[in-house]
Amino acid sequence: ARTVGEGGNLGFTQAARIEFGRRGGRINTDFIDNAGGVNTSDHEVNLKILFAPELRSGSIRPAARNKLIAGAADEVVRDVLDSNSDQALMISMDERRSRRDLAAFERCIDDVSQHFQIKRSDLHLPSVRAVERRIAEREGLSRPELATLSARVKMKLYEELLEDPAVEMEGLMPAVHNYFPDSLRKRFSNVIEGHDLRLEIALTRLTNRIVDHAGCTFFTEMASDTGASPRQTFKAYSLLSRSADLWHFKGALWELGWSLDIELIYESLLRVEAALRFGTRHLLEHWSEARITAALRDSLPWGKQIAELAGKMNTIVDPLSLQRVEAVAHEFTNAGMPRATALRLARLRHLPRGLVVLDLAERARKPAVDVAQEYFAVGRASGLFGLIRWIDDQQPDAYYDALAYRSLRRQLDHLLQQLVLKLIAMPGTPAEKLDQFGAAARAPDPATIGEDQLGPAALMVLAGQMRQAFGLDRA
Repeated sequence: ARTVGEGGNLGFTQAARIEFGRRGGRINTDFIDNAGGVNTSDHEVNLKILFAPELRSGSIRPAARNKLIAGAADEVVRDVLDSNSDQALMISMDERRSRRDLAAFERCIDDVSQHFQIKRSDLHLPSVRAVERRIAEREGLSRPELATLSARVKMKLYEELLEDPAVEMEGLMPAVHNYFPDSLRKRFSNVIEGHDLRLEIALTRLTNRIVDHAGCTFFTEMASDTGASPRQTFKAYSLLSRSADLWHFKGALWELGWSLDIELIYESLLRVEAALRFGTRHLLEHWSEARITAALRDSLPWGKQIAELAGKMNTIVDPLSLQRVEAVAHEFTNAGMPRATALRLARLRHLPRGLVVLDLAERARKPAVDVAQEYFAVGRASGLFGLIRWIDDQQPDAYYDALAYRSLRRQLDHLLQQLVLKLIAMPGTPAEKLDQFGAAARAPDPATIGEDQLGPAALMVLAGQMRQAFGLDRA
């Protein structure tokens, strides 16, 4: 067999699934393959809970309730199938993420193990040493391992959000309404808002939605990098997804999967999520929760700023970056993707930088276009863009090197922001301004220096020398 679908429980043991998956077999777990039945049953129970007050008050009779539930069957089935599709998509994308950055999954496994006070071996998840071996061999996690890990991640997030006193039901009501069939929403809107399990429905819905797209390591990474709670991360990711209209864009990309190579679609979606990950991190580091919450209530103004800046990309981005955008767009277009879609996808790499520019413009009290031009020019002239790109392309074969490069990238991002604020008030071109601070003001081209000068320790020293040359504080 090359592909296995488990229609019943324990068709395979978990150990057998993992061995089969690591040898190239296509397999999930029984609870993934049987999720549709469980989800359908949950919908039925929640619909009956919804109608319980109406039955008690006499507003509706049992026969009428049964007819309404039966009439909503097609909508429930579509919702269940969409949910199953998203869950399978998450496992497929995390397969690819884990091959590129298994260190992030190691931290997630450790986080889950500590939270539930359960041994890795009891979850059939790899030990620390096994993870280190896989990193060295460029092997990620198997689908059965990812199924187990993602299930625990969702349980953990759900528990933390349910226990968070700052979670506001008001902001969750759209998720509750969207859970129920459209045929019932308008007529029973007030009843839906009084559903006994409205909080549980909303948190389950949102947990699944974001983890299924962002991946099972996303919340662990945001907590580690910024100290953000799950509530804060939910808000920041939701704000950026909505403001940049990326939910619709991801849906459009997924629809192309019927006509294009599925690997192309996975790569496209991974690019979108990478932009969302960097952008969410920026919001969590630089925006207060109150500001994010206010923007969520009315995301149009900020979304308009993002769109306006993106529309002027050809006039603000440095020529080399534009060439790279065009090269990526050309690659996807040649593979069959519509030109407009490919170009938008290629430009998404600069979405997080656009967010940085908008914040720097606010701090410098200058037009965003002017700050953007300075930002990209300084990034290129200082060599920081080249160094950051080199780090992004690395796949370290040692766990702690992966962590160090991750930390270093954030330091260089922050250094560039500080540098732009310092130089933008000075006269002259970016190159002329940099010349005033000596040779240490420029990062070397990674292609021109030896590997011994590109290790994490050497690059951290380099970053420190650049900060010192400009008289800047450490991030």
